[in-house]
Amino acid sequence: MDGRTVNLRECSPQDRREALARAGSALDSGRVVLAPTETAYVALASAPHADARLSALARAGALAPHVRAPVWLAPTIDGPRGVERDLIDQGEHAVGPFTSPRHRRIVRRLAPGPAVFVCESGGADAARAVAAALELSAACVDDAGRIAFRVSGHAAAAALAARAERALACVEIAAQGGGPAQTLDAALATLRAAGVEPDVALDDGESRMRAGATVVLLHAEARGGGHEVLREGAYEARFVGKQGERTVLFVCTGNTCRSPMAESIAAGLLAQAPGGESVRVASAGAAAGTGMPMTPEAADAVRELGFVARPHASRPLTRRLIAEADVVLAMTRSHAAAVLDLDPGAADKVQTLDPAGRDVPDPIGMGPEVYTQTARRIKELISRRLQEWLP
Repeated sequence: MDGRTVNLRECSPQDRREALARAGSALDSGRVVLAPTETAYVALASAPHADARLSALARAGALAPHVRAPVWLAPTIDGPRGVERDLIDQGEHAVGPFTSPRHRRIVRRLAPGPAVFVCESGGADAARAVAAALELSAACVDDAGRIAFRVSGHAAAAALAARAERALACVEIAAQGGGPAQTLDAALATLRAAGVEPDVALDDGESRMRAGATVVLLHAEARGGGHEVLREGAYEARFVGKQGERTVLFVCTGNTCRSPMAESIAAGLLAQAPGGESVRVASAGAAAGTGMPMTPEAADAVRELGFVARPHASRPLTRRLIAEADVVLAMTRSHAAAVLDLDPGAADKVQTLDPAGRDVPDPIGMGPEVYTQTARRIKELISRRLQEWLP
């Protein structure tokens, strides 16, 4: 190793700050820096200077053929220099996930982290307009008119992205034997074979993740706004798909009547709705035991409305269930209060099922007619809510 290489593992905190400042200055001057991420080493350059050096690496890099252009290394998802603001504010030329709730959920749940997001656009001209607005080089637009970004969870990469004067572009380096370069030596060997000598190389040991970054293509709205995993890496395709789901949690008292009825009815209505497959429904009880079935009267009322009574075992409401839900719908105002008692930070996702705030009374101990009336009211209220959940 030479004087351009800094071993971050052996630095004092002050020396580490100075090394990052030195690397940042090199980037601001248009030079190339080799830096670690959680999955592999990447070649970095200030995006306006992401010229032939990074483009050649991208075409031969670990992400090829899925990402054949340098990737925007963004500092954050939101905030003054975040992906969300910069990609959504491009008006008619918008490229990226933030006009799609499903895409927004995927990105926010996977980033910062080991994922690269490839964003479709209305074509190469639109993508180049966005690249110019973001001060990205035209080299950051691939031949299909797409722009890719990642938000790294590695402290060094994140710090460089945050302090850079302009946007940074990166290329995940491929080891000469194949796969992502997960040590500095492997990355340097690839760079030097390509005739690229980094001005600063930051060594943080072997990448902590044994796989490369997962590559996720976010389809344009004109193509339905779905997603496709182009390369599995640290995140498996099934896991990525789960992140696009919206979870709706119904809450009652014992989780044997109202909330399981709501869960079954909602599942039936969603099965008939375009895009309904992206919504997952669940239920819990604010004072529930564990493992009790839906009451026979509740199951009969669901079937009377033409829905399938889903297999059910009661469960108590927990902070984890609240955290996993995107929307929590309480049968009564007291149930909503019970949710907030468990998790006061969930106020923005908790509502009563009735948009007007009226309670759905408990039918327990009543006759079949009351259960059927309750099920009909729950169906009516869910039908009103349905469009709020869909992509």
